[in-house]
Formats: sequence, structure tokens, C-alpha cells
Amino acid sequence: MITIEVIGAPRIEEAIRRLHSKLTSLKSPMSEIGTFFTNTMEDSFDNEQSPDGTPWHPLKESTKRSKAKRGEHKMLQSKDSNMYESINSQADEHSVIAGVNAFSKDGYPYPLVHQFGSKDGTIVARSFAPITKDGNLTRGVEEEIYSILEDYLREYVD
Repeated sequence: MITIEVIGAPRIEEAIRRLHSKLTSLKSPMSEIGTFFTNTMEDSFDNEQSPDGTPWHPLKESTKRSKAKRGEHKMLQSKDSNMYESINSQADEHSVIAGVNAFSKDGYPYPLVHQFGSKDGTIVARSFAPITKDGNLTRGVEEEIYSILEDYLREYVD
């Protein structure tokens, strides 16, 4: 049995229910949704901007100098963190998980800090994932997911 719970996105919830009635496995659309999320995060890193196109806050001059000495040229590039390289998604017939699995050697949660900023405010947010601090999808993401589900639904309804 497939159980999918969607809160606050009724169009997506209804599309998933309709798909579920036609399919025994949702792995294909879940995989496509995962690819959408990983592409969105990679684009954010490549363009140094949030998923909505807002440029990331510039680094302090002292940070730029320090990074240059280490041969690091991208804003969120670090010898201690491989955030970009750890962007991934995993889909099965029921769900998809997309994210970044990177921590420093001492366990510092780089992805969380850069997505939302540090608690003490010393590191500003440089969002790369299409989610807000309260766990909601950012503008336009729900429409993209709905479109992916709608395409699959058309295949099975027509």
C-alpha cells in the first residue's frame, strides 16, 4: 500500500491520490521530483543565488582573502565541506528525499547554517534548497511538482 501525506498543498495531494489509483508504483515521478530538487540546488550553487533568483549575500572581505589563500573561489566552497558534491536524492515507489549530506570534520552542519543562517547571526543565510525556514516550499516549487505529477497522470488517464 502507498501512503503519501501532503499538508498544505491540496492540488499536489489530489494529483497524488489520482496517480495512486492508476499506478502501483510512483517511483518514476518521485525520481523526477528528486531530480528537480537536486538540479535546483546545483543551480543555486553554480549561480550563487537562492532558488528564487535572489543573489547570495556577499562574503566579508576577510573571508574572501582567507578563501583565496586556500584556493577556494566559490562562495560556499570549503576544504572542510563538500556540500555541492553531496547534493543527492533518493526515490522509491512511495516517496522522495532530496538534500545535502555534508558536515565538517568536527560535525558542523554546514548545509543547515548556509540555508537558514547561524543562530547567532554571524553567518547570513545563503539559501540553496527550495524550502523556507518553516519547512514550506518556496514560490513556484509547488507548481513545478504539480506539473511533474500532472504529466504522469495524463499518461495513465488518457
